[in-house]
Amino acid sequence: MLHYQPIVHTGSHRIVRLEALCRWQHPRRGQLLPKDFIDLTEHDGIGAPFTITVLRQALHDCSRWQHAGHRVGVAVNISPRLLADSSLLATIEGLLRLRVP
Repeated sequence: MLHYQPIVHTGSHRIVRLEALCRWQHPRRGQLLPKDFIDLTEHDGIGAPFTITVLRQALHDCSRWQHAGHRVGVAVNISPRLLADSSLLATIEGLLRLRVP
């Protein structure tokens, strides 16, 4: 699940963007922070699909907010492995084309 932390401009105190923060709602352990599961996603080879899923959800949420009149961007942390992937830009462009309010 994603939670969003506001990033505030210090001069105007306005929210300029939101940072997507990933949490895993574990059935027995409750809400887990990234430090408790991100390394596992990288080790198991699902870091890239996981990051793409987070990007897709953040873009969807951002699109809904913008359609509601809230002009705010969203920052998403991207897996270091995915940053080195030559198809990352095309993947993000594809996700941007698929945004649905």
